[in-house]
Amino acid sequence: MYGTWFALIVRTADYEGEFYPEKKQPTYKMIRAWIKERYGFTVNSASISQTKRKYGLITDSGDAERRYTQKVRPEKEAAIREAFLWFGIIKRK
Repeated sequence: MYGTWFALIVRTADYEGEFYPEKKQPTYKMIRAWIKERYGFTVNSASISQTKRKYGLITDSGDAERRYTQKVRPEKEAAIREAFLWFGIIKRK
């Protein structure tokens, strides 16, 4: 059995810069799973999109989506907002 190996050796003792960990944007699936675990109910992607739009995280018009969706219930919107805070998408004021 043959394989390809790659090794990168880095000397960090002389490094004087700061370390900034990569921050990944959570997916809708991750947000839904967090809400399900924390609050025990599910939210759909449209509710997450509407809440993102409300907080200015989506800047497109979203007219096509708004025509076919209902308003997000307040308890679900609050849960989505808490998930945004938890994942660092928005900051607490």
